[in-house]
Amino acid sequence: MNKVINKASDIGTANKLTSLSAKRQWHVQRLHHNIVPGSYLGVMPNAARFTGIKQRAGRPIRLHFRQSDVDGACGIHTIAMALAVLGIASPRQLQKMTTARSGIAKKLWDLAQDYYFSGMETRQLCEILLALDVGLRVRIKRAGNKGIAEFTQKHLTAGTIVIVAFSYPKSGDSHFVLVVGVEGMQTGDARTGFKTDALLVLDPGVEEIAFCGHNGRLVLHPLKHAGIDYDSCVMAVETVRLTSAIAVYASMARAEEKHS
Repeated sequence: MNKVINKASDIGTANKLTSLSAKRQWHVQRLHHNIVPGSYLGVMPNAARFTGIKQRAGRPIRLHFRQSDVDGACGIHTIAMALAVLGIASPRQLQKMTTARSGIAKKLWDLAQDYYFSGMETRQLCEILLALDVGLRVRIKRAGNKGIAEFTQKHLTAGTIVIVAFSYPKSGDSHFVLVVGVEGMQTGDARTGFKTDALLVLDPGVEEIAFCGHNGRLVLHPLKHAGIDYDSCVMAVETVRLTSAIAVYASMARAEEKHS
């Protein structure tokens, strides 16, 4: 009888612990596995595995690409960051794209330089990614804020990287950012109990932030019909409208072939 009672007691205790765990909540951030926050925002050298360049083991390479106040080159800078995160090219190579004589950096500059001041559209950005011929595949989503946000979260969960375009309704200006993670509330089970509150982005238009894996947040408001709040961490929050998302996939076989 004692054994039965003890067993029942153990079951009851376990059920109580499970119930308490299910009610607990944590506000968490989930970043792409190659992003390394630190005194500067970096990407691990092993993420640049296709470059053939030897890097000091364990030391992240600076990732963030900053555009100037007078250009329209957010698309080029975002492509460069995506290539670095996916391991297609080293950030150090890409930083020298304007003077490179060969390789992916030169090819990117040859394809994108005409858009440096005028800016580019989603279609043109995708054409450049494919024309690099390093095994990249893209999927485009054009929908409302909710559809694009759901598309972005789905592909981030699958381990890929997503470039998002949004517009400022007041000025009509458009901008590209690289989505590298999500932020939200975790309740109970890690697989099913996560609710996204914001998309975490790398914005080429503002400075990087030390010890932070992002420098901007697209805050999702399910009940707010007007749009999404963009918090760039250095400027006042502004309402924007998501216009498109580009999921970028890297084919390892093609990339290894190009660098062999």
